[in-house]
Amino acid sequence: MSGPRPSPGLRLKARGFTLVETLVALVVAEVAVLGAMGMATTALARMNRTSALESNLVRVHAVWDSLSRSGSVNGRDSADRLVISWVIDSLDLFTITARVPGADSFAVRGAVR
Repeated sequence: MSGPRPSPGLRLKARGFTLVETLVALVVAEVAVLGAMGMATTALARMNRTSALESNLVRVHAVWDSLSRSGSVNGRDSADRLVISWVIDSLDLFTITARVPGADSFAVRGAVR
């Protein structure tokens, strides 16, 4: 026994996805993956910059600590690309400036004692 036969003018509906649907799905997936890779790259760059800034702050803190203990005179130090300079004025106030060529710079001010 066989089921009813379709009339010659009707087509049976095919199951599955068409080639166009598959290509659209692949393009959408590719855009999502590229977006995720872009976010990961940006996060890594920011993490590296933050790590470098933290390392520079540790060096500045070491200079600050040595100034508060010794009350030394004006000076300058450099390590890697970081250049740290400090100036002590007549009122025993100091200014520590940290510069990385082509990047951020910052200054810290305070009293020697």
